[in-house]
Amino acid sequence: MNERPVRLVVADDLRRRRLTVLFRLLLGVPHFFWWWIWTYAVPFTAIAQWLITVVRGRPSRSLSSFHAHYIRYTAHLTAYMTIVAERYPGFLGHPGYPVD
Repeated sequence: MNERPVRLVVADDLRRRRLTVLFRLLLGVPHFFWWWIWTYAVPFTAIAQWLITVVRGRPSRSLSSFHAHYIRYTAHLTAYMTIVAERYPGFLGHPGYPVD
């Protein structure tokens, strides 16, 4: 079993426009607000996931997907704010961002 369940893939050309770098913190404000809402909800959903796993014997797919989207979105936002990726990230954490 050589396949790793978690990996980081960077597929970006490393070109940056100066204007977007200058205003990156300002452009990130809506994302920080959205990330804060997700971060507030994740502990509650993690507890719910744990209870579901204990009762049913297997985790809920929808909550697992929610947590995966949260982790992916956090990686996208972090990559955008640290100038690793140029493209503006989406708000839902879908795959396909240059850093995934």
